[in-house]
Amino acid sequence: MSEKLASKLVNLAIGYGVVKEDDEELYLYSYQITIEFVFSWASILILSVFLHTFLGTLFFMAFYIPLRLYAGGYHAKSFSGCYFLSIATYLVFCFIEPYVSAYLPIYALIGIVLCLSAVIAYLAPIEDPNKPMELADMKRCEKRARVILFLQVVVIIIMALTPWGKRMVYFPSFSILIMCLSLVVVRKNRQPHS
Repeated sequence: MSEKLASKLVNLAIGYGVVKEDDEELYLYSYQITIEFVFSWASILILSVFLHTFLGTLFFMAFYIPLRLYAGGYHAKSFSGCYFLSIATYLVFCFIEPYVSAYLPIYALIGIVLCLSAVIAYLAPIEDPNKPMELADMKRCEKRARVILFLQVVVIIIMALTPWGKRMVYFPSFSILIMCLSLVVVRKNRQPHS
């Protein structure tokens, strides 16, 4: 679906002279990634409206997207695989979040976030075989990922200490958990099996 739509958009742009034919492949890839990104996050936002988790989901996205951009991690081999894994992960969190927030004390949450963040800081950035990076990109991403992660941990701690933030703090904390798992999965898959 995204390939066909991207192809139509690129052909239209070439027809209007906005895109050169030599750049067709680059634009096809860029449009396809953009369409898939928008479709995935729009689906999650629509679900959040029905699940009454819209504000929390915005916090999750505000934390997850920038960190994911620079920390790297697992990439599914296909858009459909990525899409369904993302939706399933989001739904599982939405269903367990009320129980976690009711029974996991804030100080324990902060401790967990600090431990997960240490793992992320150690592993990031990590490239996935489905999305390789060059050394210069790795260095740039490492610095940015650590700065973003530090700022996010500070915000999570502040949220956890305020009455308003206590309810929302589990959503950005979940983004830290998912990021950590994504990096660990890629690292584990690279190790030779004994």
